[in-house]
Amino acid sequence: MSIFAYVKDRYAHINGVQFSLEVFHTLHKNFKLDDEVRSVIYDRQKTVFNDGINQWGGPVPWEDGEKIILRFDDLLMMKKHLEESQSLL
Repeated sequence: MSIFAYVKDRYAHINGVQFSLEVFHTLHKNFKLDDEVRSVIYDRQKTVFNDGINQWGGPVPWEDGEKIILRFDDLLMMKKHLEESQSLL
């Protein structure tokens, strides 16, 4: 099962792999949650938004979530590339 979770100002988590926001936003430059939303979880069967106090459902399928899950392998490669680049410094 594919799962995408995003916590504003912290990290993105996709299929059991955590990505820094630096890595995540290299491929998903335009991804942004509404101001009142703190986090989102999407697993292709449900979308759950959270503001830190309340949570509510969103659309299924969720277009942004689908795009992100489909580019999981690209994110893995970008993460590896950035880690290797930083180790050369």
